[in-house]
This record gives sequence, C-alpha cells and structure tokens, in this order.
Amino acid sequence: MPSKRHRLRSERCFTSIRTDHRASPGSLERLQYLEKLVSEFKETDIHDYKEQVPFTPVYNDHKSDKQIIANLANFAYDPRNCPHLRQLHVVDLFLTCLEPVAPIWAEASTGSESSTVADSAVRLAELALGGLVNLASASPTDRKELRDHPLLAYVVACLASPIPLIVIHCLTILIQLFTQTRGTTAESEFSVDLRTRFPAAIRAAQAYRQQQSSGGDTLKDPRISVLAQLLSAVPSGSEEQAQSKRLGASISQISLTPTSVPRSITDRGIPLESLSVTVGSPTFPEEHSPPSLDNNILYSTTDSREHMGTDPPVTSSVCPILASPDQILVPTFPQSLTRSFEVAAGLSKARLSLLVVSTAVVGCVLAASTSLTSPLFLAHPYRTLLCLIVGTGLTSAAANTVNQIVEIPYDSQMMRTRDRVLVRGLTNPGRAGLFALGCAGTGLITLCLGTNPLVVWLAAGNMLLYTTLYTPLKQFSQANTWIGALVGGVPPLMGWAAATGEIHSGSMILASLLYVWQFPHFMALSWNLRGEYSKAGYMMTSVLEPPVCKQVALRYAVACSLVCLAGAGCSAISLGPWAGCALGLTCLPPNIGLIYYAWQFSRADSQEGSAAAARRLFRSTLLHLPIVMTAALIGTYICGTTIGA
Repeated sequence: MPSKRHRLRSERCFTSIRTDHRASPGSLERLQYLEKLVSEFKETDIHDYKEQVPFTPVYNDHKSDKQIIANLANFAYDPRNCPHLRQLHVVDLFLTCLEPVAPIWAEASTGSESSTVADSAVRLAELALGGLVNLASASPTDRKELRDHPLLAYVVACLASPIPLIVIHCLTILIQLFTQTRGTTAESEFSVDLRTRFPAAIRAAQAYRQQQSSGGDTLKDPRISVLAQLLSAVPSGSEEQAQSKRLGASISQISLTPTSVPRSITDRGIPLESLSVTVGSPTFPEEHSPPSLDNNILYSTTDSREHMGTDPPVTSSVCPILASPDQILVPTFPQSLTRSFEVAAGLSKARLSLLVVSTAVVGCVLAASTSLTSPLFLAHPYRTLLCLIVGTGLTSAAANTVNQIVEIPYDSQMMRTRDRVLVRGLTNPGRAGLFALGCAGTGLITLCLGTNPLVVWLAAGNMLLYTTLYTPLKQFSQANTWIGALVGGVPPLMGWAAATGEIHSGSMILASLLYVWQFPHFMALSWNLRGEYSKAGYMMTSVLEPPVCKQVALRYAVACSLVCLAGAGCSAISLGPWAGCALGLTCLPPNIGLIYYAWQFSRADSQEGSAAAARRLFRSTLLHLPIVMTAALIGTYICGTTIGA
C-alpha cells in the first residue's frame, strides 16, 4: 500500500495540475502538464502508483484513480501533442516500462523455466504499448524514432505474451513501423530492416496465422490473425532476406540489454514483483514443422527480487484499459453485408436512434389530425412521414458516430462502452468519419426534399448541439446533462414541424415531456456507473454530487407528471373535459410509479439500497415514456384531434 507520505505528495502534485490537462494541444500549459506527469512517474517509487493518477476528489481509493501511463498514452492519440511528448522522451519511458516483462516472456517462449510475471508489471506494459501504438499512428517523426530505437526489441519480445491485447499492440506497432511506407521507394528498405533485425517477429506472425487456420486459437481474438497476416506478408527484397528469415532466431535470442536508454529513465527502476502465477505463452514454430501454439507453458518459479505486493494472477481474459481504435489501423471493415450492417448499427447506436425516430413520428402523427397541418403535408402525407423517419434516423446516426469517435479513449475505459465497434477495432475513425459525413448529408437532403426547411434547420442544429457542445462538455461540466436533454427534446419538434411547418403549444408540451423525462432516466442510469464515469473523466452529477443526483431525479419525475397534466389540460380545452380526464387518468399510473421509485431512490442511504433503487427507477422510466406516448396517440385518434391544437 502507498505510504501516507507518497499519498500526500501525489495529492499536492495533482491538485495543482488536475485542471492543466484542459489546455489546448501544443500549448505551453499542455507541455507543463505533461512534464509534471512524466516527473511524477519518474520520482514515484511505488510501482502500483505508477499506473494510477488521482483524477477526481470524489473517489479517494487509489484503485479507482486514472493511470499516469494511460494518461500519457491518451495524449499520444492527438498528433498535436507529439512534439511535447518527444521533448519529454516519452518513447523512452514507454519502452522502459516493458523491461520487467519482455525478457521473461522471451525466455518462456523457448519452453525453458522462467520467472513469474507480476500483474502490475503486465498492466504497466499493456498501457505503455497502447501509448506506443498511438505514437506510431500519430506522427511520422515518432515512427522513425521508434523504428531506430535500441529497445524496440522489447516490443518484439512481447509477442510471446499470453495477453491478447498486448499481442495486438505489438503486431500493430510493427505494422505501423515497417509498412507505413508501402508503395514508396523506401519500401524494400523497411522490409529488409524488419526481416533482418527481427526475424522472430515474422516467425511469430506466421505461427499465429497457422494456429488460427488450424483451429487452435489459444488467445481467442480474431484480430490477432488479421494483424499477423499483414505482418507476415511484408515482402522480402532478395533471396538473402528470405534466407535470413529462414535462419531467424527465436524471440529469446534477441538482445534486450537497455544500454542506450537515457540514464534519467533507466535509473528510476521499475521493480518486478515476485508472484507465482500460471499463464500461457505461445511457443514459436521450428523450421518446416511448426507446432500448434495451443500448449501452455506454466510459470511457477518465484523471482528472487524483492516482493512488492500480492497482485492477482494474470489471465488471458484481462480487459483493456486503453483500447483506442488506432491500435487497429488496418483494413478490418467487415467483408459480409451482415457484418457491415452490424458495424453501421453500432456506430449509429441503433436503439437510441430508434427512440429518437419514434419520438419524431409521435410528434408528426399527433399533429397530422389537427387543422394546423400544412398543404405540403396534406398533399403527400406518407412521403413526408417516410422522409421524416429516414432523415431523422440518418442525422441521429451521424451525431452518434461523431460522439463515439470523439470518446474513443474514454469508451475504452468503461465496461458499458468497451464493446463499441470503434473500441473493438471493427472499423477505424477514418471510416467512421466518412460514415457520419454520409449519414449527415443524406439525412439533411432527405429532410429537405421530403419535409420543409424548418425541419432541416432543427435537425442540423440538433446535430451541432450534440457533437460540438454536449459531447465535449461531458469532460468539463455536469451541465452536459441539461444540454443533452435539450437534444432529446428536439425530435418531437421536428415531427410536429414536418406536419404543420410551424411550432405550436402541442409540440412544446411533447418537447418538454422528453426534456424532463431524461433526468430521472439518466440519473438512475449513471448512479451505478459512477466509478466508470469517474475513471473515464466524465463530469457527471452522480460522480461530483451524488446527493444532488438523487434530488434531481425526484424533482424531474414530479415535473414529468406536471407536463402530462398540462397536456391533459390542453386536451380538455380542445376536446372537452371528459377527453382531458381520460388522458390524465391514463397517464396517472405511470406517473405515480415514476414519482414513487424516484422518491425511493432519493431516500436510499446505503450503497446497496441506492443501487437497487436506481435500477428500479431506470426500469420505470423505460415503461413511462411508451405508455404516455401511446395514451396520447390513442386519445388523439379516438377524438379526431390532438392536444394543443
């Protein structure tokens, strides 16, 4: 456990720099923040803490704090930070983080007895490799520095790791370094460099390909075989190079002596903890008769160095902390039409987009039976409705895709979002950006041709509000929830405007209902995700002010009931008292249930009670909105008019 002295020192340090990372990339303030991160990493003697950085005062437990290395790796994702990272020798820092594990994995790949690998050292190596992936993909200058670095052999040695994500990192780095110049005059030079310097890398890639084709996939990750195929396909320049490949040594024969690393980096010393664990490590094939990599090598020898902790065993199911899609900068877009639709649905957040479309349709249908409908809608009602559905769905898909592109480093740190297609590497940000651009353009054109200019402006404004204000604001202020609720209230306005060409009181009631409904819904959802939101750096009310989160949920649950009563009042004015009473009575049970569960949530004082109450409130919000919308639709068409007409 970190001593009190180290905790106080780290708290003082990060109290002063916690807000500095908001500075613009490339600015002096950003350089100062990165310099403080690197200095803190070098000066800290506790191995566990080197992975962890206090991020928010809400959670004081070190195990929920952000990692220093993950922080640096995330900054490496932006090319504008690369000059500062080079100035601070972050490449040296990342590569030196591999020192405790690379020689052990290299030795184990030969089948000989080797030391055990501590979980904390593996985690540090995993994060460092993620940073190297980002650097290799962000800057040609960093690619050249890394390609010529004397410790690049550590990356090759880590190909023997039993952790799938580490193998993916290593393969991606080598692909970036030695195939970036494909198609140029220097291509053969880099091909020779890879095969002569690191023949074991080619042998490892071929072994992973063979185990995949033979059905003996020990690491259980299809991305490994795709990357291995690309790496092993690097062309040779001559017969001498092919001979060098055939005579290449195994990974264990690579020189791993860190003699050229700056003394300021090597002297800080990353201790390798002593821990007996059982992990699997691939054995690379011999010439002409490559064996399967299914056989696991069991490590049970205890390292003689100082015991530093009792980390849990390493398993091949370790989930990534940093899973940026640029770790897979290779053509991995699905080949089949079905998989393409799956990726498109993932980028679009299909269920969320369906909810957006449904609320727009409700607004259009409610307005369609009034005397306020426009001549354009009356002339082509079904075409207008179809264009509204398609255009709203496409613009929602575009906004959701941009949101996922921006939030890649954060989504990879949350269990709820780590399975998204960009985090998993099923496509990359470039293709996702093209998809978003195509959806936005097609959606706006569809709305322009099939509806009216007001709908187009509402859709365009909503996309901008979601992508340029709500999405970045999540990292700065808890006010993002209130801005995001505005985004959710716009689709009913679009539907109403598609039918009438204007905005009336009925559309405002619908928009208000969608606005206030989102608060109990999201506060309940975010309550049980506070730890993940905190790790990812999201400024949510549930993270920053938990008691306020509960009160907000209750207040807006009551507001939902008041909005429904306002709708019933409008209905009573338009249709008569009995119609208003019918609508009010229909909406009464879901409103009572919503208020009751929100009250339970606000009154819960224990951690378990609050979590259970949040789940019940969340489920009640999922029932509340469909019931109220359905009641409004049925009442409208039974009476031949609508609320607010």
